[in-house]
Amino acid sequence: MGAPFDWSLMAAERNDPFRFRHFFNEIACRHLSCDHAELLPADSGKVSSEQFSEESRKALLLAGTSGKPVIDSRPERLFLPLFDQATLYGIAAVEGGDPDLYNKHTTRTLLDHGRAITADYLALSARAIDPLTGLFNSVIWRENLESCLARREDFVLVLLEIHPRARDAAHAHAYLQRAAGALNSIVGRGIPLFHFGAGVFGMVWHGLASGEARTLADVILYRLQRDGLDRVQMGQVWVKGSDDIGFVKLMDRAWGAVVTARQRGPFAKAVYQSAAERSRHPFRSLSPPEMNRLRDLWRDEEKFAVAALKCDRDRPDLPELLEPHLGSGEHLIRRESGEVFIFLAGFDRTRVPAAIKELQDKVAGGNERTFSAGFALFPCADFKRSEVPLNARKALQHTFFFGPGTVTEFNGVSLNISGDVYYNEGDMNGAVREYRRGLGLDPRNVNLLNSLGVAYVRLNRVKAAINCFEKALGVEGDNYMALFNLGSAWLTCDRDDLAVGFLEKALAVDDRIFDPVLQLAELYCRSGRYREVVELLDVDQVGRDRRADWEDAAALRCLGEAWRHLGENRRAMECLQQANVFNPRDSRVLSLLGELYDVEGQGGDIALSLCREAVELDDARWDNLYRLGLVLYRQGDRQGAVVNLQKSLRLKRSNLDGARLLEKIYRKTGKERLAVRIAEKVGKISKKA
Repeated sequence: MGAPFDWSLMAAERNDPFRFRHFFNEIACRHLSCDHAELLPADSGKVSSEQFSEESRKALLLAGTSGKPVIDSRPERLFLPLFDQATLYGIAAVEGGDPDLYNKHTTRTLLDHGRAITADYLALSARAIDPLTGLFNSVIWRENLESCLARREDFVLVLLEIHPRARDAAHAHAYLQRAAGALNSIVGRGIPLFHFGAGVFGMVWHGLASGEARTLADVILYRLQRDGLDRVQMGQVWVKGSDDIGFVKLMDRAWGAVVTARQRGPFAKAVYQSAAERSRHPFRSLSPPEMNRLRDLWRDEEKFAVAALKCDRDRPDLPELLEPHLGSGEHLIRRESGEVFIFLAGFDRTRVPAAIKELQDKVAGGNERTFSAGFALFPCADFKRSEVPLNARKALQHTFFFGPGTVTEFNGVSLNISGDVYYNEGDMNGAVREYRRGLGLDPRNVNLLNSLGVAYVRLNRVKAAINCFEKALGVEGDNYMALFNLGSAWLTCDRDDLAVGFLEKALAVDDRIFDPVLQLAELYCRSGRYREVVELLDVDQVGRDRRADWEDAAALRCLGEAWRHLGENRRAMECLQQANVFNPRDSRVLSLLGELYDVEGQGGDIALSLCREAVELDDARWDNLYRLGLVLYRQGDRQGAVVNLQKSLRLKRSNLDGARLLEKIYRKTGKERLAVRIAEKVGKISKKA
């Protein structure tokens, strides 16, 4: 094994400008005062026919052959040749911006701008790459982030801390390379990914709504957990264009969020919140004066209710509207946040809604004066008196789902909703607390059971999660989420026999989501049901519009493995080569490709190199070690084959092909005693199979 370093100078490749498109656009816009610029290959034949009209393609071709700028009038666009010294490097497709750009600049001026753009772009690309991971580095990260701040853009800054549990430096390097490949395949080529060193990665998300950003964050953490990484923390900062913040302060906030996530669990996230944002949290603690006022009111009460009220439109005068209409036993507590608590002494479940409805009718003055309310009772289950105001606040959050002017009693669903708030913030322990208390009120609530199980999975408490999903199925046997979640959980525990059944049942209920299809395909691969893998994943039968990029990569990997075992080596190679484009550091893809290259006689050195790289990236996979042993044996290195096959069998004792090959090598090398011992193992494995 060589030193785990890459000393080569990483730079943009001529044939793949897509990766640097964000940075090229910024450089070109700075030089040309345009709105958008895209770098196209010098060979116009490599440009997709869907990207430009026929007229535009003719203009692009003319710019490439003549070496001069060409204006495309519909839409108004400039095709500007870019030269690296005397060589045509590419063509910039320029749109928008200064009108003079398209009708007043001379050819020479535009070409001079083009040379300046090329020089800046090549200089940036030469210093932008982290050699360890092949991702963008911290130098270009700072420039990119400061540019976003200068443009006053809205964006989400994301930091990921990935912990390598490593034996030595080489193992740590391989772990981080594998993590970088997995992360890059998940976020796709549309989001630039940066590595700062020491397993800290960064991203900037533009144009995502809050729900979309939460979903993407959950997908990233879920997939990295599925891919076998040990511990990943995510910190996020939501940046508004109006924020006055510098680079260093912004990074400090993001790192603070990572530290918070680190305290929450192995696959947790946290969003930076300012003091003002924390004060607006829906379930923030009451201030001491508010709590003291409530304690005075309930001190001698055996039975009472607390209602949390909020205007459906922003009105600061809700307390003034309410006070004249309060009846006997009703007391108003003003909150610092502008909300209102009503304490109802001696009220029970039947009286509270009527009392609140009466208040709503009295203060109504058109829609402007409507308010919504959530209320909680004491006594209630095992909740303390001091918890009742917060329960009312959770009921208020619950009632917002029903529209203006509604009143909702605190119940198990209220705790499901409050648990979801904590879950979306990345606080899994807080979510678990809420879901468990919700089940105390409503033990057969399937949504709560599923939610609690998913939170347990994120905390790596898989056995507890399985118990939740089984209880959910005990209530509702065909619940899709419970079936899917239970199948995934058993898959995590390496109980393929149980996982297959539940995932198949989930697909029978609903086949619109691709993830269970993918998990089932991986299970079929592991159990040798390769024809069924093809039936699940063949692109003629499963539309790719259902897949994200990472799903496509994993699907192609499974399909490639299936075709390989079905003897369709060419089709297998096509699938695996496509999967390798999505994630060049997927050890399973590299290992399978190495075996195929050897079988097809497409270069023994390449085959061996691919198999060795796969083992260096992930030596905890028995199949990577088996394929390396197999290729070494075919190439005459019996000793190397034995070493890797023995390691493979230690990881998976039921590896029948590996055991048979090891027996064969022992017999050929005259080691009969070892061969007999392995033959006995082969017999035992065959009987179990």
